[in-house]
Amino acid sequence: MTSKLKCKPSEVMVQFLKERVESNQGISLQKLTGHLSQLPQDVRSKYGCSVKSLKSFLQQHPKTFRIVNETNVCVTNSGKRSSLKSSLNGSVESIPTSTSDHGGGSSDGHAESAEEVTTLSNVKGKVYRLFNVFGFISVTYPIKTSVYFDVQAFENGEYANLSASGLQLGECVVLDAKVGPRDCEAKFRASKVARLENASNDSSTQSMPLNVDTTGIVQKVQEKYGFIKFGRNNRERAFFHLNNIHKPPGVDIATLPDILTVDDKVRFKAKPSKKSTDQVKWEATVVYIPQFSKKGEMTPGDSYSDDESGNEVFMSDDESDMADFLQQKLEESRQHREDDSPAATYDWDRTSYSDDESGNEVFMSDDESDMADFLLKRFGEKGHFVPKTDTEGDILFGKEVAKASSDVTFCNGEQVDNLLWEIRDNQEVLFDAVSSGDGLWIATLVWTGDRPTALPQSRDIFYKRLHALGGEKASNNNSWGEDDDPWDQQDKPQCSAKGTPRISIHSDVKGKVVTVMEYVGYCEFQVNNRIRKEQFMSDRFYQNGKQCSDLTKALQVGDEIWLEYMMGVDGTEGMERRKSSTWTFAGRGLVPPEWSHK
Repeated sequence: MTSKLKCKPSEVMVQFLKERVESNQGISLQKLTGHLSQLPQDVRSKYGCSVKSLKSFLQQHPKTFRIVNETNVCVTNSGKRSSLKSSLNGSVESIPTSTSDHGGGSSDGHAESAEEVTTLSNVKGKVYRLFNVFGFISVTYPIKTSVYFDVQAFENGEYANLSASGLQLGECVVLDAKVGPRDCEAKFRASKVARLENASNDSSTQSMPLNVDTTGIVQKVQEKYGFIKFGRNNRERAFFHLNNIHKPPGVDIATLPDILTVDDKVRFKAKPSKKSTDQVKWEATVVYIPQFSKKGEMTPGDSYSDDESGNEVFMSDDESDMADFLQQKLEESRQHREDDSPAATYDWDRTSYSDDESGNEVFMSDDESDMADFLLKRFGEKGHFVPKTDTEGDILFGKEVAKASSDVTFCNGEQVDNLLWEIRDNQEVLFDAVSSGDGLWIATLVWTGDRPTALPQSRDIFYKRLHALGGEKASNNNSWGEDDDPWDQQDKPQCSAKGTPRISIHSDVKGKVVTVMEYVGYCEFQVNNRIRKEQFMSDRFYQNGKQCSDLTKALQVGDEIWLEYMMGVDGTEGMERRKSSTWTFAGRGLVPPEWSHK
């Protein structure tokens, strides 16, 4: 390694990547980033460790590297290439070589020499060995050889494992492949594999069922998600999330059981699921219910099932199959976490990712209570830090800005205490960040030098910073601690002189009910970008101008209310004293009579 350090960083990077790619031709960009942690720190800092920065570097050296299918990397062969040969049964890209044929050719006179073939395209084969996440295919034409494939290459990675796909030994498939690593059982490694009945004339596309717009019956409802049964004899299952419910603007739905129950009839649109099981093959894109949309109202011609007897088609298998559907999301997330590089690891629980067209990575929470909560994340991104205070600053990257704080910033493995003293203005840094969904990026880890090994809790950091910046997505479980002062100094009543008390009244504050009992309730509301929990009594609660004696008859958890609170300071003791009054908001709420004096 010392000899490499004497070279230019670009030369070190090229030589390092060339060695890695030559030993594993066709390696994916994502997996190649996992090797970058072995590079010297100055090289990593200069070129970055993200997929985006790696791809940019490789494209600057076209004589050494080439990127195939936008995701795989190969070393450019300096030998002369022959023209691309193709036929209806398959095509191969070949490089003339003097090496003898080790693989044995087909008896067919049109078959190529095994050593000449480097690429297989739209070639037929048969599965001869099958495991949970990988398998082997035998090919006899245009050459006789074997091909390795994994679950990600099979039918566009639609299944969590090959067992769930239903693929069988001896089944015929169509594949694209290229020469794989040396000294392996199979000479080729497949980039795409599909069953013959699913393969179209173009090997790059797969025939998929069309989207559906139909009616069904709610089979299962949880807080955030549920399942709909539909189709002939109710044999089909569609997964749906709270976010899929079609609702008017301004309507807030806390949980699905508030609006749906088992056996409710609904109209919905769905698309084929990429994580399907034997029975749950669909994911709803929108669900219409009668109370929110006329599309949800059924017409006499609508039919939910061809089984008029009402018999349940799937008995005990249903629950286990739904559990399998949910478990597949968790299994897929674990698979991704194992494949991720050490330099690109997040500590968020149960997350998985996929690339969107913009190059951002879309992380989806696999928690059953929040399955469709998509968050954009960036890791190993390069930017320039501009400190604003000793604890706050901005990171500029491209045309975007990420908010950062000292508690997530590290210099050479040590946490920063004061940004103004320890971080230079416009200093280049690497960082991880999460988008709140409204254009706001929040840095969860910032570092110079080596990436810290003891990571802060990214999820806690994100939600806490979102609270502080006034984000509306902060959850109740990630609110500020009791030691933090929820009242900003500018809103505290100020005493004009010692011993003189002062009172301030805050009106028209919107809150959300979190606890309801007969005579007392609790609501949460936002004050100066922080969440405050307040108690209110039934004798201070009004609905449409009338006092309510039993809160449970007028309110439920999740209802929005308006409140007025009074805060005072005793000038002698400095003690805060508050008094609250509330009335429900339903578009017709009236001010209580006793407030009319203001």
